[in-house]
Amino acid sequence: MNKKILNIKDMHCASCAVKIEKSLAKVSGVEKATVNLLTRQATVTGEVKDEELLNAVEKAGYEAEIAGQKEHVTHVMPSGEEMTGMSHDEHAQHAKLETAAEIKTLKNKFLFGTVISVIALLLTYAMYLPILKAWPTNILNYLMFILTTPVQIWLGAQFYRGTWRGLKHFNANMDTLIAVGTTAAYLYSAALTFFPNYFLNVGIKPDVYFDTAVVILTLIVLGRFLEARAKGQASEAIQKLLKLQAK
Repeated sequence: MNKKILNIKDMHCASCAVKIEKSLAKVSGVEKATVNLLTRQATVTGEVKDEELLNAVEKAGYEAEIAGQKEHVTHVMPSGEEMTGMSHDEHAQHAKLETAAEIKTLKNKFLFGTVISVIALLLTYAMYLPILKAWPTNILNYLMFILTTPVQIWLGAQFYRGTWRGLKHFNANMDTLIAVGTTAAYLYSAALTFFPNYFLNVGIKPDVYFDTAVVILTLIVLGRFLEARAKGQASEAIQKLLKLQAK
C-alpha cells in the first residue's frame, strides 16, 4: 500500500487539521488521509501524485512538503492511531529543532510586542499621567504610529501570510480575522494621525486605536507561544514513550 507523509506548515489548531484532512480526502486516488496536529504531518494512503497532494494542502490555505523518501516506521499510539514518519530518531530530532526555533521566534515577538504595548498604553492615556499630560495630542499620535508600525509588520506578518494563502483559494480562517481586525484599527489610527482636520470637519473625534492593534497582536502571539511550547513538551514526552516499545 502506497503511503506518503507530508510536513504541514503554519498549522495551529484542530480546525486547521480538519480542513487539511478534508481537502486531502477529496483528491482522486486517496484512500485515507489523516492529519496529526502534534507532529504537523499528514499521512496519505493511496495511489496519488505528490503534486496533487501539495495542491490540495495549498487550496486549504497552508503550505506543505513531501517528507524524505526514506524507509518509514509506523508506531501505534495508545489510542490506536498510527503515527508514521521518518525513522524514530530522525523524526524526533527534526521536530525538536523545528519546534525550538518556532518557540524562540514567538518568544522574541512576544517580548517586543509587550514592551511596545506598555509604551502605547501609556501614550494613549497620557492625559492621566502628569509627565505626559502637557504633550500635544498630535505628537503623541506620531510617536504611537512610529512605535506600533514595526509591531504591525513583524508580529502581523504571519497572519498576513495565512490570510493571503486562504484568500487565493477563497478561504477564510482565524488569520483572516486577526489580520482584518488589527489592520483596520492600525490604518484608521494612521489616517487620524496624518489627517486629523478631515475627521474633525465631519464631526468625528480623532481618537486613535494603535494600542488596540498592538495589544491584540501581542496577546495572540503569546497564545501561539504557549501553544508551541506545550506541543513541544508533549511531542518530546511521546517520543520518550515510543522508545519504551518492545523491539
